[in-house]
Amino acid sequence: MINIITKEPAPGRAVTVGFQTSYGEFDTFKNRASVSGTKSRTGYLLSLTADRSGGFIDHTDYEQDAVYAKVFRDVGETGRVSFIYSYDEGENGDPLTNFPDFYDEIYRKRSYQRLMLEMAPADNLMFTLEGRHQRFESFIEDVFSDRREVFSDYVEKTWGGGARLTWVAAGMNTFNAGVDADDGLYDWNNFDREYKTRTRAVYANDTVSWDRYSFNAGIRYDDSREFGSAVSPSGGLVVRLPGEIGLVRGQVARGFSAPPASWIHDPNFGNPALDPETAVNYQLGLELGFWRFVRLEVNVFRADVKDLIRYNFDTRRYENIDEAKRRGVEGAIGLTFDSGLSLFFSGSYVDVRDAVTDRVIEDIPRTTYQAAARYSYCFTTHSLTGRYIDHNSTFPETKDERFIFDYQIRAELPVPEKWGRANFFAIVYNLLDTDYLYREVWPKPGRWIEAGVEYRF
Repeated sequence: MINIITKEPAPGRAVTVGFQTSYGEFDTFKNRASVSGTKSRTGYLLSLTADRSGGFIDHTDYEQDAVYAKVFRDVGETGRVSFIYSYDEGENGDPLTNFPDFYDEIYRKRSYQRLMLEMAPADNLMFTLEGRHQRFESFIEDVFSDRREVFSDYVEKTWGGGARLTWVAAGMNTFNAGVDADDGLYDWNNFDREYKTRTRAVYANDTVSWDRYSFNAGIRYDDSREFGSAVSPSGGLVVRLPGEIGLVRGQVARGFSAPPASWIHDPNFGNPALDPETAVNYQLGLELGFWRFVRLEVNVFRADVKDLIRYNFDTRRYENIDEAKRRGVEGAIGLTFDSGLSLFFSGSYVDVRDAVTDRVIEDIPRTTYQAAARYSYCFTTHSLTGRYIDHNSTFPETKDERFIFDYQIRAELPVPEKWGRANFFAIVYNLLDTDYLYREVWPKPGRWIEAGVEYRF
């Protein structure tokens, strides 16, 4: 969904073409190509992807192909009609390292289409109407040394639509309202019949800004075929600090999260007693920017959760924890210097406990860090990124609580400007060849290298 929302035709040019290709260890090939542009009142974008890899150990090979297309046409003075089409398919091996003569072969296909009409009947009024369709297929085979067996054959289809209205009054009041409706069905080879799904949602929120203050309030109604309905109100306040150095924000909101219906209907591992997860969330945050090159952000949060959904590895099904408490803090600092150097560091700590027994709920990541340094000089850019996760794991084989660093260099190639722009790039993944692991069934690669070129004109 992120790609669907953010990929847009190149503005101001009739044709813009780009491609990227790279090769890495384990016979890893990655290829991207795109063409886009706008002319008069019409814009278009077509993007193709093809990835291949032999895998870093036996039976971790994969293939992934994708196509994404978007076209829009401006209508009238303030209207636009757009259509999106997305399709991807892939297959990969999934081994069990403890059983070298057995692995899974997984095949997936997904397609998505969206037709949208956007209109602005007045300067302060925006209306959006959309229809959408999605289809997902998954097929998994168990592969033994002497035979194959079908483990899973799953199909899911969804049709839906929505409407949204945005009204801005006097430059200080923004009101949003909308409705969403989706109907679908899903089928699995272990089901005795096809199941239908239905979700409905109606929502509204209003933001009023006055001087250095912004107040917001909202409400949302959700209705699900399997899990009933819920009302979720929210409210918040933003205070902009004097001198435009930052802001303080607070938010209180009720949340409702319904799990996939297959988690209750699976005849082998489904849980008919599974309930949706609800929570009351509290957040307080601070953003600061000072000395022109420093950006600081800190957030503290708490959630009182009812029917927390967790996967039980012993029963191999999802279950509820009656009451849970989620508390934590997260922060980030970024520094950008005129010399071409930028630094970034962020971290979070989350404590999740059973509210009845006060015991820590394990296998929920507890501490995470991200670090990055970037330096640009002349025609080259160097980047070093690191990540750290404490999985709070119950598995004895886990090796975490350590940084994994990746290094990248990008160099602009000497191509005449009229022919476009070309770059060479190389990436060293897991630069320090750190040994890390969460579970044996999900092995991780050591140090490996990838390099390629990209061209845009």
